[in-house]
Amino acid sequence: MVETFRRDVTDRPIDSGRDVLPMTSGGDGKIVHSVDAELEAERRKHGASRRREARLQRRVKELELQLNSATAALSSTHQELERLKASASWRALAPLRNLMGSYPAVARRLRQGAKLTYWTVTGQIVGRLKESIAYRFSPLRPEMRLPASALVGKSPDGLPLFLENYLLHRWPGHDFQAIKLAYRFVTERPNSPIDEAMLQETEIAALLLRLRELAAVDGGVVHPSVSIIIPVHNALAHTLACLLSLLSQQCLHSFEIIIADDVSTDATSAAISSIGGKVRVVRPERNLGFVRNCNAAAKDARGTFLIFLNNDTIALPGWLDALITPLTEVGSVVGLTCSKLLNGDGSLQEAGGVFWQDGTAWNYGRGADPRAYPFNFVRETDYGSGAAIAIPMARWQEVGGFDDLFAPAYCEDADLAFALRARGYRTLYIPTAEIVHHEGVSHGRDDSKGIKAYQVENLKKLRAKWAVELASHFPNGQNVAMAVSRSRFKPKILVIDHYVPQWDRDAGSRAMDGYLRFLVANRFHVTFWPDNKANDFQYGPTYQNLGIEIIYAWPGQIEFEDWIVQRGADFDYVIISRPHVALNVLSHLKKYTPAKLLFIGHDLHGARLRAERRVSNPSAELDREIDKADAMETSVWQAVDAIYYPSKEEADYVSKRGISAPARALPLFLFGEDDIAHRQNASALQNADAPHAMFVGGFRHRPNVDGILWFCREIWPLVKEQLPSARFTIAGSEPPLEITQLMGGSIDVTGYISDADLDALYRSADIVVAPLRFGAGVKGKVIEALRQGLPLALTSVAAEGIEDIAEAGVVVDEPEAFANAVIELLRAGEHRRMRISKGQELIRKHYSVEAVRSVLAEDIPELAAISEDMKLK
Repeated sequence: MVETFRRDVTDRPIDSGRDVLPMTSGGDGKIVHSVDAELEAERRKHGASRRREARLQRRVKELELQLNSATAALSSTHQELERLKASASWRALAPLRNLMGSYPAVARRLRQGAKLTYWTVTGQIVGRLKESIAYRFSPLRPEMRLPASALVGKSPDGLPLFLENYLLHRWPGHDFQAIKLAYRFVTERPNSPIDEAMLQETEIAALLLRLRELAAVDGGVVHPSVSIIIPVHNALAHTLACLLSLLSQQCLHSFEIIIADDVSTDATSAAISSIGGKVRVVRPERNLGFVRNCNAAAKDARGTFLIFLNNDTIALPGWLDALITPLTEVGSVVGLTCSKLLNGDGSLQEAGGVFWQDGTAWNYGRGADPRAYPFNFVRETDYGSGAAIAIPMARWQEVGGFDDLFAPAYCEDADLAFALRARGYRTLYIPTAEIVHHEGVSHGRDDSKGIKAYQVENLKKLRAKWAVELASHFPNGQNVAMAVSRSRFKPKILVIDHYVPQWDRDAGSRAMDGYLRFLVANRFHVTFWPDNKANDFQYGPTYQNLGIEIIYAWPGQIEFEDWIVQRGADFDYVIISRPHVALNVLSHLKKYTPAKLLFIGHDLHGARLRAERRVSNPSAELDREIDKADAMETSVWQAVDAIYYPSKEEADYVSKRGISAPARALPLFLFGEDDIAHRQNASALQNADAPHAMFVGGFRHRPNVDGILWFCREIWPLVKEQLPSARFTIAGSEPPLEITQLMGGSIDVTGYISDADLDALYRSADIVVAPLRFGAGVKGKVIEALRQGLPLALTSVAAEGIEDIAEAGVVVDEPEAFANAVIELLRAGEHRRMRISKGQELIRKHYSVEAVRSVLAEDIPELAAISEDMKLK
């Protein structure tokens, strides 16, 4: 044992802070045994640490190899590109490329001609023309309809292939075992009642045991925020499957489940009573019918919110939270939320409902692809199927529940939505609240007999009750896109940009994010066309949840000309951002929509490139870029009805070019008081021992690359001479190799950084630098720094177009002067507090919501009217 002890000691460092007990062989050996065990534990711990260190070293080597490989591949690609540019064929085709870049409409026609030629040669021309005609004139485009062939086949788990693929697409990495079990339980067993004797069968007994485990409540007391009411009459198999899908949900909201058993004759009462916990059964003495059964069960509910859910449903992941959350928002005027219903094969059953002027109704999207864009943004809707709806208990009590006029069943859900709307509450379709609904289990599909026959009669009652409101609806089948979103009397605007705004990656996206939110807040119907036509799974849902209709080409294909032919008459205004995007769409907009065309530029591209030429080596390629940018911008200005740029200088520049459309200065960002950071001690540093400077900017933008290289090479070394402990953080997406190579010592390069992490970085920093040597327009990074309550050192280029900036920041252009400004601001004192205060005054004065409204209202008069209406309220 002593030898073992010696060997272990030589293998590990001695802990000098620990008393060493004397070793002894006498007594019962407890001390020796204790020390031996302790040494063994230390040895294992030390060994584990060495193994972790070895793994990390191997990982570092792997990453170094990957980086070297990527660098070599990039270098090889650059060399190949240079060889291509030097080739005779590249030079020979240069005039054609320039022509197609300057005249995108000509390029499109050439591509269309090539397609027509190919289709003719391959015999596809007739079919393709038929598809085009159907696309232009069908209210539900062909790519939204699921062909029968797409719905064929089952997975090994028993789900229809399309449904399984849809689940995997919507919730990648999710465990669908409960959903699959629930689905198989109702689709693979005989369609016959379950009596009490059958509850002992292995499959049913096992399912009931699992439901009891899932429904169990700590302490046995339920304090629900949501009461889920499931009205049932027999069909126990469906009820159990529904419960399994509900109890397996991971929810933020606590809930209880009330099975409203309308005197079932199968084993429903016995089976549900055996589950307990979150699940309880209420059973009237006699059969009440759907409407009265729901009303009676609601009186037993304990939740702040009610959900009415059919038992022939399977809840998909996140359904409950998605359905309830809009009802919980502060100041919400939402009275009812409706689910997206899927058929058992995964095709769409309903994405909200629409009532037409004649009192007929549509389940919008029936049989379509649930992934298509019209079915995936939050919107107001006339009503939603009562198979899965939610309402605050207070609103339910205010309207008195389902109207007894519609007993025993049908149209009570639509009447509820109309009644809430009459009291000023909205009904929202929530596309992320998804349910599989095995339609027709309760009352069948034949509306000529049984309970289903009441559907026809109750529709007549509904039409008579709400005749005045229905008169304001669209005629049957007309203006479908506006009808399904209740947008007939809203101002409608189409916004076009290069892609869905990536608000945490570039200033242009952050600006567009602000404008979109502003339009939604002012009750516009907002449609967004991304020029890349991509379904952005990362950023798109944020805007869809705001109620913005984002167009995308997946699944299927979509061309702007075909789309605007169909939808152009809907819009009152079109906002287009970026000149190269505008040239792709302007000819079609002028041809197919009466809307006023408004162009928002983020900077003057030609002016920015000329500034770049002044600080870089002259090149013929840059000269061509300048000429192309000037021609492109002029073409856009001549084609639109109003022009906006972030600064008065840019707007004046456009006006002096002989452009007839008015050019106005539009604030790049818009902030409320809550958006402005408040620092407790503005004169002090966050950490006096390590003063901290930072820069923020995306590196797809060439001025940012040039500015940081200049700052780190010529300015930062001068700062370090005076402040050796100073730190500098460079934050921004897609830094090139020449930027990442700056990392080390006092310089950190973060790459892309989330909004939350960026806010934390601002809080830890003492100043922001904006060392730009060329560029044009107002710089978003400067406005953001002022909002965050930080003083600035910036060049005159970075200060362009920002009124009163000289009081908020130190504007200098020479390296030594810039370094002195940084050093001054990295020292505590009243001068810091003064500049921070002036910067936030600047934000309140020039970058407020009202500042943006006053500019846009010149061309969108509804904004002025909405502002007055809000003041009156």
